[in-house]
Amino acid sequence: MKYALIMILSIFCLPAAAQSSLMDSSIVKLSGESVMLSQYSGRKLLVIILPTAHAVSDTVYIQKLASVCDHNSNRLVIIGVLSYEDGYRDSLSAVLKTWYSAYSRPNLLITAGMHTRKNTESAQNPLFKWLTDAGRNGHFDQDAGGVNQKFLIDQLGYLCGVYDARTGLSLRSIQKIMH
Repeated sequence: MKYALIMILSIFCLPAAAQSSLMDSSIVKLSGESVMLSQYSGRKLLVIILPTAHAVSDTVYIQKLASVCDHNSNRLVIIGVLSYEDGYRDSLSAVLKTWYSAYSRPNLLITAGMHTRKNTESAQNPLFKWLTDAGRNGHFDQDAGGVNQKFLIDQLGYLCGVYDARTGLSLRSIQKIMH
C-alpha cells in the first residue's frame, strides 16, 4: 500500500511523457520586440488574458497585476495576453501601449495581439496551441476561456495549472497558486 501511494504520487509529480517545455518558445511584445521565454527559466510563468477596455474595473485589475509583479519579482513572470477574441484590435495598439506603460515592470510582459481560441478564423497563436492542447502540454486540453483566464507554467516550462476567470488576482490567490 505504501509503495502504491508513492508510485501514484510520483506519477503526478513527473512531467507527462508527451509534455514539452514552453521555455523553447518566444512571444512578441506589444512593443514589437521578440522575447525568448528561456530567459525566464527558473521562474514560474503566469499567462493571463488581459482586458482591452479602459473601464475603472480594468484599471484596478492592472494595478493588482502590477502589485503581484512587485511582490513576486524574483519568482514570477506574468505574460499579459491581448486576445483578438476578447476585444483586442490592431487599431488599439498605441492606446494600449500608453495605458499599460504606466504599469510597466521587468517581470510583466504585455504581448502583441494574438488569437487565443482553437477555432479561430486565423491560426491560433503557438503559445495558446501549447497551452490548450494536452498533446503538447501533457495535461490540459481546454480552450482559452476569456479575460482573466490564467495558465501557470512551472520553473522548468511545464504547464501545472489552469485557472478560470473566477480565480481572483489578489495577492492571497496568487500566493496559493505559487505554492
